[in-house]
Amino acid sequence: MSNPVDDFEDYDSFKLAGVKSPGVCTFPQAPERIEGWEQQIPNGNGGFTIHKRTPPIEWDMELYVWVGEDEFGNPVNGFEDYRKFKKIYKTLIKKNDPKALSFSHPLTDDLDPPVTSVVISKWGNPKPDGVGGGTARLHVLEYRPFIPKPVTKLDGTFVEKKDKNADVKAILNAKLQTLDAVRGPRT
Repeated sequence: MSNPVDDFEDYDSFKLAGVKSPGVCTFPQAPERIEGWEQQIPNGNGGFTIHKRTPPIEWDMELYVWVGEDEFGNPVNGFEDYRKFKKIYKTLIKKNDPKALSFSHPLTDDLDPPVTSVVISKWGNPKPDGVGGGTARLHVLEYRPFIPKPVTKLDGTFVEKKDKNADVKAILNAKLQTLDAVRGPRT
């Protein structure tokens, strides 16, 4: 596992839809996985907690871009790079076909479960800082499809979900079988 001291360049960018972000990426606050524990306090003494859910997370990121040179002396126009980069998430919104995008950064890869898909819910253009650079802010929402949780008995076995219409279906099937017996099979 990388760390920000020895592998700082891994933390300077993220990948969105497989494309490396321009400039230097920072997090005002590291993304945190919130567990959905809820305290239950009945009348009387005592209480207990129940785990309701683990919701998707959201966080803010900042991209600092600049015009100048990179560490190797190559010319950099971070503003133009950002214009190209933001087309990734703008295109999906313009097509009226929003989709989640693959995402990777060490701070979110190490969460349990790791963040693998996101949507960019809010973004802005880089605000110039007056010395050749600018900061763009992004608000990111984790995307996780809904997965129904199976019901478990105390002994650890799963409870089969009952069909609400099972009794009506049984009556209908019985009547259809009676009709088939009288008229012959349906074709």
